[in-house]
Amino acid sequence: MGQASRSSLEEAEKCRRGRDFLRHIVNHVLSETADKIPLSVFNEIRNRFSRAEETYRFTKFGGNPIRLKDYLESPEFQSLLAYAKAMNAQWVIERILEATIREYRDLCPSIAETAERILEEARKQVEEAGKTKLSPEVVYRTLKMKGYKATLRDDGVVFIEGTNFTVTLKVTESTISYTICREGKATNLASIEAKIEKIREL
Repeated sequence: MGQASRSSLEEAEKCRRGRDFLRHIVNHVLSETADKIPLSVFNEIRNRFSRAEETYRFTKFGGNPIRLKDYLESPEFQSLLAYAKAMNAQWVIERILEATIREYRDLCPSIAETAERILEEARKQVEEAGKTKLSPEVVYRTLKMKGYKATLRDDGVVFIEGTNFTVTLKVTESTISYTICREGKATNLASIEAKIEKIREL
């Protein structure tokens, strides 16, 4: 057996020591985001990952975890990214990639490196698209999808209301102007000055 083959087998065995991609990474992230995306989108993303496991056999339970790299580089994964992007849910896939990088960085570096490269490419595409396609409606929908209590006013201003803060966003083609207001109480002036200094650092 050649050196390359032995290295591949060793890496595959190390990958097997990590958590299972679908059951422990994908399902965990989806459970955390279930209340922030429509049920139909949640089910479609979960079903696509399940079908991918059947096709690529990257499960640690009788499969080969290193094949996850093949899936991440596949047209099927690019199709999933495109679907999630169209549904304003790409951030969910990004969280899954982030969790994958953390899980496999030491055990299976080739998977972590692949996930990191794809994550950077996906974010770059979103950033480039955002520079030319910013609109109040897009900003409003994105924030709503992520769980913020957002309102789109008739004048095109997006308003976010939190328990002790408000944010006002004015959107142009390439810029989002924002005003963040934080409410609170203090028993002395020094604590207010400290908060002002924190704001100045932003």
